[in-house]
Amino acid sequence: MSKLSIIILLCILICTSFNASAKKRRKDLQMGGRIAYTMPNNWGKATSIGFKDVAAKGVQFAYFGRWFYAKRLSLGWDLAYQTQKGSEFWDVDNYGEVSASYQTIQLLAEGNYLFSHDEVRPYIGVAFGGFWLRNHVNFSANSINNNSVVYTADNIMPGVAPQVGIAIELSEKTMLDIHARLILIPNLEEEYIQDPEIGLITLNPHGAQNHLSLSLGLLFNL
Repeated sequence: MSKLSIIILLCILICTSFNASAKKRRKDLQMGGRIAYTMPNNWGKATSIGFKDVAAKGVQFAYFGRWFYAKRLSLGWDLAYQTQKGSEFWDVDNYGEVSASYQTIQLLAEGNYLFSHDEVRPYIGVAFGGFWLRNHVNFSANSINNNSVVYTADNIMPGVAPQVGIAIELSEKTMLDIHARLILIPNLEEEYIQDPEIGLITLNPHGAQNHLSLSLGLLFNL
């Protein structure tokens, strides 16, 4: 075999190896969307009132991805928007119709340990990152002196979220993801506003906005 033939053969082998490696990396990288049902809770509350007391259950929509860089390990990201209404805590008859709402945008990084690399993959992991919290309290026009007023509190907080779930391979390019995640956020400082008609108002009487989310999503190979 000539030197030229050997060089050509080596080039073919190297290109084939790189192509197989690239296909494997693409197969191990997945992106998709999910929807979650969120439930506020009072775990770790520092005041007599917790998030479960002031907020109702909500819904969350997310874009997320996972990189299965080893048989039992994955890394990922999660960008989500969450919304929920206030609870009956805000039904204050003395001030007419009062309502509240809570909106959250979260950007998280996550790491998971998979108990199997088969078609069904139970896993446990943890996510951490930042949360943008926007809380509204709305005193409608039928309150004191028939004036409508909305107060808003914005906060950016760090948080951590242990999670447990299961990933199910539906096809070669599609995976179903089901997981439960406990969101733990440090306590918010109470913000007080002096309203000329209503008096002293606090938008964050609940401390931490901890909650549990139950999520259902689909991941697709790139």
